[in-house]
Amino acid sequence: MAEKQYVVFVLGSEYYGLDILSIQEITRYEAPTRIPNMSSYMQGIINLRGNIIPVIDLRRKFNLGNSEVTGESRIIVLNLSEQKAGLLVDAVSQVTKIGDDQIEPPQMTTVEHKYIAGLAKKGEEIIILLEPAAILAEEQEVKAGKLQSENQGMKLSGINNF
Repeated sequence: MAEKQYVVFVLGSEYYGLDILSIQEITRYEAPTRIPNMSSYMQGIINLRGNIIPVIDLRRKFNLGNSEVTGESRIIVLNLSEQKAGLLVDAVSQVTKIGDDQIEPPQMTTVEHKYIAGLAKKGEEIIILLEPAAILAEEQEVKAGKLQSENQGMKLSGINNF
């Protein structure tokens, strides 16, 4: 039986988990700098030891309401193939080992659940295991779309100047 380590965190009253190998670090909340025209679930950006990291409010992204920042709030910094992003969570609970035999595939098939890698049973608790690549892939699509539309706008404005 294969086991992986997961960082378990809280959003509202639910437990979520991320494979520890996708996490660079966990840091205390610091107020991000807002950027104009960001998606509503984006908190802004932070400067983490010289690296600019976008911060995603997971409660907003998952339509769970607005986050209330407390002393327990944390930013989980993901690092996947040189792509980094911070996830704002209510609290980090623990690091735990979960065996493959404790994980069931999600029973939902809607688009909103594309972020769910599986459901783990630990004692009486259910931990919703997230797919970090799916969360960050959407951010890349948004960035690419904005860059493409900006480039088209620049080309069109250049034509109008002649």
